[in-house]
Amino acid sequence: MLFRSTADDQAPDKQDQDVSDVLITGRNIFLDEGAKVVATGGNIDIKAKTQISSNFNEAKSTDGATGVWVDKGVLLDASGDDSTIVSVARNFVEVEARGNELADSPLQREGAIRGKTLTVDLRKGTEFLNEQAARDNFERGISERLSTGGEVSIQSEGSITVSKGAKIDVSGGKVTHTGASVSSSYLIRDDGKIINISEADPNRVYLGVFGDSKNGLVNSNGLFYKNEQGYIEGKDAGSITIAAPSIALNGSIDAGTVSGRFGTELDS
Repeated sequence: MLFRSTADDQAPDKQDQDVSDVLITGRNIFLDEGAKVVATGGNIDIKAKTQISSNFNEAKSTDGATGVWVDKGVLLDASGDDSTIVSVARNFVEVEARGNELADSPLQREGAIRGKTLTVDLRKGTEFLNEQAARDNFERGISERLSTGGEVSIQSEGSITVSKGAKIDVSGGKVTHTGASVSSSYLIRDDGKIINISEADPNRVYLGVFGDSKNGLVNSNGLFYKNEQGYIEGKDAGSITIAAPSIALNGSIDAGTVSGRFGTELDS
């Protein structure tokens, strides 16, 4: 099953993403040469059993062969989407430092930063304030939300044969981030040091936001802009389950992932 996506198909992270589910059930299942079953980032479930019921585990055996035959050239594809392109600038979001955001930072509730709008790099986060609302409302397109590899399950009460030349793909997708000029906010500590908000200790006193006109400093809105290069963010691969009394697995399996510049640092 394929999906159609446009730039306007955005949804916040707090909203669950439904995925495609493909279920093929029968006593004998033949996937002939050239057949393709595609559920991008979704689930492909193939079950061969002698008696059909809504629950595979409740199926009762009867006499007679049952099995799944996957011919050469067949593709079972639940790999993640790899077409998403976004700017690194989208990771920098504005958070207003008010009651909820400062609930866990009592020293800041009546401090100089209260009421200020701060720019936070969500990849790094900050202990200075609670940015969870910004994370929950962070929007992604459907292609990115389906970029993690899905699941392929083949079960049979009899045999499973996957021929040479057939392929099962649950590889992880990717998100391409293009470069941009970006910055998060900087705060002025009571000892005069200027601290990036990602490193700001909520248990220290701060005089204000660097760049605020009240502090008589020139930099606009407390931001030090820099050009950040683009990078690739690889997504997790999915899983494969093959279960039967008799299995002949001669085809190929792809459960690879893409490693980018921040491959071991970024959350998926």
